[in-house]
Amino acid sequence: MGLGLLLPMMAPAADDGQLAAILAGFASHDTFSGTFTEVKTSGILARSVELQGELIYHAPAYLEKHIRQPYDERQIIDGDRVIVDNADDGQRRELSLGTVPELKIVVDSLRATLAGNLDALRQNYRVTSVPAAVGWHLRLTPRDAELEETLREIHIQGQDAHIREFRIVQTAGGESRVTINGAH
Repeated sequence: MGLGLLLPMMAPAADDGQLAAILAGFASHDTFSGTFTEVKTSGILARSVELQGELIYHAPAYLEKHIRQPYDERQIIDGDRVIVDNADDGQRRELSLGTVPELKIVVDSLRATLAGNLDALRQNYRVTSVPAAVGWHLRLTPRDAELEETLREIHIQGQDAHIREFRIVQTAGGESRVTINGAH
């Protein structure tokens, strides 16, 4: 067997080591919190929407997004339970994460990253490490053909065991870019 045939088989192992190293730092932390700014764009919106607030994660499955601007709303995902509590209008909604498969797979990608679980990421995505000027950059592309119809890819960028940006790129051209500050 020629050397040229061996090199493609060896490349994933090197990438696995790099991916494992990036995620290993997350596995040693049980909590994560920080402030965020999220900018959402869409082909159907005349202008982008900007949200600001706080993110909180507790291993293994608690994720909270507390939007403070332009309205006050808590979005809590604890295991499979989703609670949306809007302080402005007093509305509270509860549902199962399993009833919204598109949301579940995105939430699972963030939770798997924060838990440092590469195997969990690979269940739903092809995971690659992209060169970054500073820190690291992961690109997640869906394995599920049905999901690919709406979600093109997810980009997660950071440094050490800190996520600095989480970007969801939709197939139709919309995007959600969450910039995270002061994460610890």
